[in-house]
Amino acid sequence: MPIKKLAGAYMRINSTYANLLPSEKKLADYIVKNKEYVENHSINELAEMAGVSTATVTRFCKHLGYDGFKDFRFSTIKDMKNGRASWADISIKNEDVVDVLIAKTCESNANACLGTELLLDANGLEQAGKLMLEAKRIFIFGEGAVAPIALDFYQKMLRIGVICIYCLDVKMQKMNATLSMPDDVAIIFDLSGYNKVSNNWLKTLKSNGTKTITVCNTIGSPLGIGGDINIFGPGKKKTDVTGTQSPRIALFCIIDCLFNLIFQKSKAECQISLEKTRQVIIGEWI
Repeated sequence: MPIKKLAGAYMRINSTYANLLPSEKKLADYIVKNKEYVENHSINELAEMAGVSTATVTRFCKHLGYDGFKDFRFSTIKDMKNGRASWADISIKNEDVVDVLIAKTCESNANACLGTELLLDANGLEQAGKLMLEAKRIFIFGEGAVAPIALDFYQKMLRIGVICIYCLDVKMQKMNATLSMPDDVAIIFDLSGYNKVSNNWLKTLKSNGTKTITVCNTIGSPLGIGGDINIFGPGKKKTDVTGTQSPRIALFCIIDCLFNLIFQKSKAECQISLEKTRQVIIGEWI
């Protein structure tokens, strides 16, 4: 299956916004407010209308992951055509009744999944799966808000007989990073990509020659550019109450995609383990 070109221009703006320079944020704000004009203007016209230089437009497009303005504009046109150009900030208000609160929460989570589909790179995901299947050992890292994500991925892999190493204790995770080897693979989960603990793990792993996969929600973050393979979910310029709800759903969506890919690639070997672990689970039912 051919790998799709970079999609989700407007979701990429959200996920990259925190890392943009002031002039690039000015351009981003103009583009988001004037979506209907982007496809009809050249790079020079867009720069003039936004009050920035053409160099800023080019740099902005590259920060989003595109080769240049042409690819970015093509992505914006596709977003407009598919109805993926608007991602409203869904916030819970004090006056919201329970039915409205439920609707807003579910819509926010659904948008996180739709945004993940746009940003998740098929080639990167496939490379990550290949690395994990070839690894001598697989280390999983994640603490705080992403600990449930790391734990969920750990149990999913265990279900199909792919033995990984993960523990909730941060100090023990640090020891795991210290003891990693070049024929191991480590996958690090982080919401923002700026967590000091996560980036310290990455630094230790790289110093040991361990292959690294990073999974976070901010394009261009230190963690998001530091791994051998970097996988992204959608971030937001504005956040919910805790700042973790939608980004967490996106990362859960990513690990499900990665798990399904690994299972698909080794289904024959995994099927026996899956049946054995299923019997363990059923045996605990009332």
